[in-house]
Amino acid sequence: MEPKFSKNKTSKVIMLGSTSVGKTSIIDRFIWNKFTEIREATIGCFNMKNVNFGSACIQLQLWDTAGQERFASLAPMYYRRADYAFIVFDLTNRESFERVQYYHHEIYANISPKNEPIHPVKIGIIGNKNDLISERKIQFEEAKNLADEINCPYFETSAKTGENIKEAFIEAAKAILLLCENHELKFDEEKNEQIILTPKKKQDTICC
Repeated sequence: MEPKFSKNKTSKVIMLGSTSVGKTSIIDRFIWNKFTEIREATIGCFNMKNVNFGSACIQLQLWDTAGQERFASLAPMYYRRADYAFIVFDLTNRESFERVQYYHHEIYANISPKNEPIHPVKIGIIGNKNDLISERKIQFEEAKNLADEINCPYFETSAKTGENIKEAFIEAAKAILLLCENHELKFDEEKNEQIILTPKKKQDTICC
């Protein structure tokens, strides 16, 4: 189902998952179309990119979260009032796959401040590093079954090759805009609770 309106939306999208699953690399591939083989662990930052659907435009604020346990206390600040959440796991690392349901629970536990209604959020599951065929530990059917069980779309990606990266974010943007169309989210909603630990980068635009 395609969005059918001509309004703008600024939307918060968070990337969740264990450390080293490729969250930062996925964002870099989507925004800059680049891949860095070796990088330091991310503490937290966000980037922006516009996605246009005809005359409708959504500005995605992509929040890159730390997967390390020592940064767990920061998590609620990142989760709060997110419109879309990607839970990322590494197809070559079963432990990261087994953490998917933990992050799914954490989203709903932290998405809204206490004593407020649950903020509407859509969730997508990403199995990353599908280019590492010989090292793969989780097969498509197993991952898809888990995603179906928690009622989430499933994407298999490679930040290294770029496979399915753009497609995953376009589907996220569609889901957010359809929430607006159904009056579950508001257009031009401000996200004033931003916490910036590293400077935001220049935004880019793609058209669908």
